[in-house]
Amino acid sequence: YARASKASRESLAAPPDVLLASTRLARIAFLEAKYDDARKQLDWVLARSPDEVEARALRSRIRLRLGDLNGAASDARRWSELAPRDAEPLRILGTVQLLRGDAEGSVLVLKRAVELDPSHLSSRLDLAKAYRMSGQKRLADETMREAGRLEREQRRQAEQRAEASYHRIRALKLIEQGKPAEALKSFEDALQHDPKNAEILLEAGEAARAAGDLPLSQEFLDRALSLCPEKALIRRARG
Repeated sequence: YARASKASRESLAAPPDVLLASTRLARIAFLEAKYDDARKQLDWVLARSPDEVEARALRSRIRLRLGDLNGAASDARRWSELAPRDAEPLRILGTVQLLRGDAEGSVLVLKRAVELDPSHLSSRLDLAKAYRMSGQKRLADETMREAGRLEREQRRQAEQRAEASYHRIRALKLIEQGKPAEALKSFEDALQHDPKNAEILLEAGEAARAAGDLPLSQEFLDRALSLCPEKALIRRARG
């Protein structure tokens, strides 16, 4: 954290990166459990850029940790507006309802979070807790069993991502050595383990382009874009 903090402070010297670097400093403080320091840093960022999603999300989590339920809910609502496909702000809103003693209201919000992202484990776990607190034992047990199944599946996927990461790192080293064709093979190995990783698909597309295989490059980039249509780097590479 000390090295990360030092690097972030050095990047503050570049004006275009001031808000990003300040948000990174706040995240480091959050990871070190320096919640008051992190919140002050985020207050500064959001005063200058109210729609900074990462800063808004992080401040919502910090306010929840500090017991500021009104502040956490306010940030989570704005976060949900800025990132309507993200289940986490709804989970925070549901948690706030639960902490206020409104178990039934919490169930309604957390059900929306699970519907939005069925793979969001923390929303499902909190929904099970809300069901139990609202006296709905059968639904609580069913939801907890599904959460257990989901956790096992996510653990298996994490193992696959770790294997993909090994091949990706090897590919990036080959790119640095000026060997894009060899790197491409390692990227393909990585994608065997993590086929829906848009970042690896983007890197594989760039490696294929550097190796002179433009049809393969476009195939990788088309797949990446289907996963992250909002990502400008993928559109630029495909263009």
